[in-house]
Amino acid sequence: MKNIIKEQIWQRVIQTFTATIPASGERVISQNELVVFNQRMVGFLPRIKEFFSWQLSKLEKNNIIPGGKYKAEDLVDDLYIMAYDHNQKVKGDVHLFNWLFAKAKELIEDTIIEVDFDNTFFKNIDNYTKVERDEMEERFSVDGDGDLVMEEELDDLSYRKNDYVLESAFIQSTNYEA
Repeated sequence: MKNIIKEQIWQRVIQTFTATIPASGERVISQNELVVFNQRMVGFLPRIKEFFSWQLSKLEKNNIIPGGKYKAEDLVDDLYIMAYDHNQKVKGDVHLFNWLFAKAKELIEDTIIEVDFDNTFFKNIDNYTKVERDEMEERFSVDGDGDLVMEEELDDLSYRKNDYVLESAFIQSTNYEA
């Protein structure tokens, strides 16, 4: 029984591994195609970086995204990877330029959605955990020496309960001489 399970697991590992290897019908980018792709991208990347910088600064000024969290270079890197993955589908420089800016706009929109989700998610977590944090907060009192003592320790039964009132501290006289 154990051998059958091990064999099934081994077959699944082999299937997973062979799925990652490109089939004979798929093309793998050769070194020459990679050089051509890089040359095409070098011409477009400065304009795309300007676009990302402009969009990010506009979003930061409008307080849509937090300042300094996102960088244009990171978005350019993501776009470069997307373009590399779709290199076979996009032919011609004009189509590539249009495709790059369409994907750049999608990356900006995805960034806005991500920030909105993060803000909502963290606000909900803060609201749910506020009660627990308030219960965990330690409360202190000051004893006669000026030392801090936790209020939980003051509830000990060995302490005498003396409820002092102001009447025992002050002498009240009912005789007024005026």
